[in-house]
Amino acid sequence: MPASPRRLIPPLALLLLGGCASQTPRDNLDAGYDADGVSARAYGYVRPAVDVQIRVRGDTQRGKGSQGKGLDLGPIAASGGSGDLWDRVRARMALKDNQNPRVEARVKYLKGQPNYLTGLTRRAQPYLHMIVREIERRGMPMELALLPEVESSYNPRALSPKAASGMWQFIPSTGTLMGLAQNDWYDGRNDIVASTRAALSYLEGLHKDLGGDWALAIAAYNCGPERVRSAQQANRSQGKPTDFWSLDLPAETEAYVPQLLAIAEVVGTPARYGLTLPAVPDRPQLELVQVARQVDLDQAARLADLSPDTLNHLNPGLKRGKTQPSGPHTLLVPAGAGQRLRLHLAGSTTSPVARPAVAVSDEDGYRVRKGENLAGIARRLGVSVADLRAANGLKGDKVAPGTRLTVPGPDLALAATRGGTDGQVYVVKGGDTLASVARNHKVSREDLAAWNGMGRNDPLLPGQRLRIDTQDGTLPRRGRSTS
Repeated sequence: MPASPRRLIPPLALLLLGGCASQTPRDNLDAGYDADGVSARAYGYVRPAVDVQIRVRGDTQRGKGSQGKGLDLGPIAASGGSGDLWDRVRARMALKDNQNPRVEARVKYLKGQPNYLTGLTRRAQPYLHMIVREIERRGMPMELALLPEVESSYNPRALSPKAASGMWQFIPSTGTLMGLAQNDWYDGRNDIVASTRAALSYLEGLHKDLGGDWALAIAAYNCGPERVRSAQQANRSQGKPTDFWSLDLPAETEAYVPQLLAIAEVVGTPARYGLTLPAVPDRPQLELVQVARQVDLDQAARLADLSPDTLNHLNPGLKRGKTQPSGPHTLLVPAGAGQRLRLHLAGSTTSPVARPAVAVSDEDGYRVRKGENLAGIARRLGVSVADLRAANGLKGDKVAPGTRLTVPGPDLALAATRGGTDGQVYVVKGGDTLASVARNHKVSREDLAAWNGMGRNDPLLPGQRLRIDTQDGTLPRRGRSTS
């Protein structure tokens, strides 16, 4: 079938790219990757999927890394019930083709592996609810929720010999094309949520570009769309069909689609093949938490009463074990741990902040106000004038209003909690809300939420400590609680 004249991705780019770079599908499907033997390489930075974090303030626009008005989705994702998540998967499967001999051969192999579905469940469970919700949101066939099993055995740290990385096995160029930039601090191909969203977006584009045929889109994810088009053109010139099953494709790809469909078949009807599929609770397993400053994973884990291994396992995109100095500062945590982590981050006297030589506050730095000079700004920020000059390449103490300064040492957001004169800590009382505290202290609710690494609608707990900074150099007045 001819490709659509308006392609989502330029054809020249797609000629060079393949969605995955895995080896020929493994015969022993129950054998996962060795978690100690794979790691991400230093390729560059990828945007976190901030539009699915709890109580987000913005929606990441694909491929642009900017934020707009988004949705409050709660834990990833809030929808679900008390049943078996596999039932939700089965109900939305749409790619039935188990009569094909290639699929039947793979099903026969899986039928002879009595522990396969138990292993699949163990590998998929931490991520499956999030993946299912993303697929439902896009109206895609649910068989795609099983694609990470074929790609990496659901291993977010998997690295192939062809430099494909992550659960969805993006090679560097395809990852960059889909908004997964990579740098020394962060590799979004290993970011569990960001890579999932990028993979599904890529598959959506392939599906549209290849005439709405999901088998062809899945094949193109493996070998690249131009390879699929070339095989179609060869068949077309000989008067042959151009569907997936009729094409002459690489052996890996010819096994890739049947392998996915065979896994979907045994997941869909395990009893038919004498297999047992353990139930998976149909509820969120993960939360994405956004904080206002750079965070060290090990220290954050201690504050949130989580194991450092757990937090590091859920954040494999953070290659140095901490968020990037300039942000965004998002952490993936087990469902239910997000609020606890935010409260501890806001109230801890030993904040889990990684302090680089030069840190940027307020995302872009400190904005100079009318009438300020370098000496006064240095006193306010608790840094030396010399350090402030050096960080910004200045020779004198005069600086124009509106200039954004890079702040050396500890960032501005922490100045108040270290005893600076331009901020205070407010202890929450019964009945307080972010809106009431902000109103009583004559600050905006958005600023108050940002200073404390919270969403604007997050609830407050009695005894919680809120940092309140000023924006005009004067101490905010102490307000009364609404209790």
